[in-house]
Amino acid sequence: MILYSDRDDHYSQRVRIVLAEKDISAEIKGKERDSVVAKLKKGRLNFLFVSPEQMQRQEFRDHLVEVVTASLISSFVVDEVHCLSEWGHDFRTSYLTLGNTFRKIGAQIPLLSLTATASPRVLQNIATELQIERNAICYHMNKSLVTKKF
Repeated sequence: MILYSDRDDHYSQRVRIVLAEKDISAEIKGKERDSVVAKLKKGRLNFLFVSPEQMQRQEFRDHLVEVVTASLISSFVVDEVHCLSEWGHDFRTSYLTLGNTFRKIGAQIPLLSLTATASPRVLQNIATELQIERNAICYHMNKSLVTKKF
């Protein structure tokens, strides 16, 4: 799950190499939303981008349970997971419920959490909130951030 401003940056900067990708947000309603959900339930999406807030909607979680039961989801991915620690406690509290939500919906499904900016303290907080065992955390930084000059 990625923030909408970050998501828009990601979309504009990357080459589209996937066959099908969609997102579900508060802005997508009616027939368009129904179409995305139908594709999800038929296994016709490679990626589905949703916000932490969307994951808390019971209707959406019910759809995910159906898809998980049909073995149509291979993994959950949380992009920009450092936001959980940096914003979850104050601004976007839905981040703090992701761990429990993933475990309830599909405990057997691998959870990959990605960040390029988390400090060791933030990584520890992420592990606690998402209920990730310490030995499952991969952390590697081989050089410090280089400041770009314009």
